[in-house]
Amino acid sequence: MMILLDLTSNNQQNETNMTKEQIQNHLEQMIQYLEAMKQDKIDASAFHEEDSEFMVDLDLDILLCSATINDLTKQLNNRR
Repeated sequence: MMILLDLTSNNQQNETNMTKEQIQNHLEQMIQYLEAMKQDKIDASAFHEEDSEFMVDLDLDILLCSATINDLTKQLNNRR
């Protein structure tokens, strides 16, 4: 869990140096990435148990992506 917090913290530092347009582009990319990961989870559920390492890693990736989307959204709202 500490690794996720460190990655989110690093993301927040990078986002403060981004322009509004860069934040918007990054946000759109992360939303697309999140949707792809959700679909991957649906597809993988036919082959992997929910508590398998693969599925747990995928859940953590989804969580991190969601946190990044929230952070980007806050950054974008603060720039308006």
